Amino acid sequence: MNAVSPPPAGWYPDPSGRAPFRYWDGARWTEHTDQGTAPSPPVAPFVPAPPQPAAPLAYAPSSNPGVPASPAAAHWNAQSFLADLKKFDGFALVVVAAVVFFAASFLSWTSASVAGIDATGAQVSQSESSNAWESNGAWLIRGWAISDLVSAPPGTTPDSGSDMVILLPIALVAAGVAAASRLGKRITNVNEIVLGASGVLALLMVAQAVHLSGAIDELGDILQQRGATFSGNLDMGLYLAIVASLVMTGGALKTLLAARRAVA
Repeated sequence: MNAVSPPPAGWYPDPSGRAPFRYWDGARWTEHTDQGTAPSPPVAPFVPAPPQPAAPLAYAPSSNPGVPASPAAAHWNAQSFLADLKKFDGFALVVVAAVVFFAASFLSWTSASVAGIDATGAQVSQSESSNAWESNGAWLIRGWAISDLVSAPPGTTPDSGSDMVILLPIALVAAGVAAASRLGKRITNVNEIVLGASGVLALLMVAQAVHLSGAIDELGDILQQRGATFSGNLDMGLYLAIVASLVMTGGALKTLLAARRAVA
């Protein structure tokens, strides 16, 4: 910025007001005053403007250590969330995939049908399906074993519990920490927490599918030996939940790698 040059030496209105005019020597006011008409045209002398403080930058502290924060980091509203989602922001993907995972838990995860001859010689058949919240499934963590089903009274299914009491909290941790971070909450190792929870959920979901597929095959073999016809399937709800958990893991990994590149 170019400095403004002071006015040339001459008579100017006395800034102190003690005389009509005072002599300016080009650098400072002198003790010489004039009570009448100044010899030179009176003009305002140069008065340096005080320095203005720089305007503060809009800055929101980052909740991710080592990652530069953006001004909108603490204002993740619906509009900015949709904008992040269009850019495939990692944490936005985690939140959306967690919602999809929860919705998929109410869809059918397994279905089965069995037909055979009962003790009276009558033809009987039974079909049923289970979503993730029902306790009549051979779930990986809290389900019943095939031996429990075989020994159960005819027409009954052993009760166990829902794996969602374990799976859902894991998904909520990943999505909740990701959302809190975008809302300006300072959380230590946020990227690692989100990735860890998402990764555990994805591993459990893949293991769930493998376990259920094996249980269906085992049950089919047992019933076939007893002369019954059995068919079982993994349904769309389970596959959708697996995809959602994998998307959560991918989004968390994307955010973690971006943070490490920013620090490097």
